[in-house]
Amino acid sequence: MTPREWEVLKALGEGSTDRAIAKDLGISERTVRFHVDAIFAKLQTRSRVRVAVIGYAMHLATCQKVQ
Repeated sequence: MTPREWEVLKALGEGSTDRAIAKDLGISERTVRFHVDAIFAKLQTRSRVRVAVIGYAMHLATCQKVQ
């Protein structure tokens, strides 16, 4: 995933709306939706909750490798 997709994924995991993500990242809601769709495709799901769970698990795995 791209660095921006990771930012969007993190925001999704925090329960942010597309509008809030757009405001926080300084991008349009349309661009947020583009990133969300790309994340859905890469993680092979259409559920925001599932994306948040997968992202959380992926982040934990990354942190454990660093420690």
